[in-house]
Amino acid sequence: MSKRKITTGLISAIVFFMMAMPFQLAAAEKQKGFKDWGYKCETPKGFDQKICFIFQRVTNKENNKKIADTTVAYPPKGNKPIMVITMPLGVFLPSGIQIRVDENKEAARAPFVQCIVDGCQARVPLDEKLLGMMKGGNKLRIAFFTPQQKQLGFPISLSGFTAAMNALKK
Repeated sequence: MSKRKITTGLISAIVFFMMAMPFQLAAAEKQKGFKDWGYKCETPKGFDQKICFIFQRVTNKENNKKIADTTVAYPPKGNKPIMVITMPLGVFLPSGIQIRVDENKEAARAPFVQCIVDGCQARVPLDEKLLGMMKGGNKLRIAFFTPQQKQLGFPISLSGFTAAMNALKK
């Protein structure tokens, strides 16, 4: 985690931690998770509260390059989980991302909230409707635009998501 000073409280701390965590370490522990979802708990530097999260890395099967990292956690003082999707640098920021589960209509839109060295992040609060769709679905489909206004998309497996979320509950 970077040494930036966090001044907006614990909720900002957990979101910051989720976005800045070293996904390379998390991916190495994937075998401790639930099918396609990993599970991990860490205590961020400077905090005494442990943060648990689930995660999944999506890679291109042809060249094994990272497409996106997805992390889900509960804020310390919240009852709704937050999903952070980190996309590669170079996405078209104004359009954000579109989310749908399986072949359903669009379930949510999320703006990009910041870009860091690892990529640009969109933060999605998981309300009961979207969470229920994800628990009952097979694929979370993410769509975004390139700077040339070409729409691209990719799936995130939901295999093991329900069990991972059940383990994540407070």
